[in-house]
Amino acid sequence: MDLFLKQTGLIKRRPVAKAMCDAGKIERNGKPAGAGDEVRRNDILRINYGFKTTEVEVLEVPSSSVRKNERTEFYHVIKEERDEDEIRSRIARSDEPMF
Repeated sequence: MDLFLKQTGLIKRRPVAKAMCDAGKIERNGKPAGAGDEVRRNDILRINYGFKTTEVEVLEVPSSSVRKNERTEFYHVIKEERDEDEIRSRIARSDEPMF
């Protein structure tokens, strides 16, 4: 899971992807995902970034590194939701990271 998220650019760094999985912010097919979980074609991933939530369908799992301009070929965004209240709250408490 953490490698897929990093390779496709859904999350920029693998340690951040692992931390988000550990914190329960990533779901795979409606269930909490572990960092080491295997991602399969047609899986539905829900990623809670804190200030927005993105739901994607896995179209293909890369076998190796992926070029930046090819990353979106591996998933389809089903929906994105922004939490405006969370954004305002974090700006007001600007000492907290927005991952």
